Amino acid sequence: MNKSIAMANGVKAHPEFLETMDLNLIQPWINWAAPFEFLLVIGLMLTLASLESDIGPKSEQEQE
Repeated sequence: MNKSIAMANGVKAHPEFLETMDLNLIQPWINWAAPFEFLLVIGLMLTLASLESDIGPKSEQEQE
């Protein structure tokens, strides 16, 4: 099973989380990981936006 590093560290610090599934135990690690997840999504969107000119239709001058 693939886990994020933050969640893995949270589970190491509080192994009882696996039995109770009480997210309050690992909330500090979630708070640390969440902003980086947003940065990852923003990076993906910027990457896709930069590729738009490569895959979009060419102008009439370039087609001839």
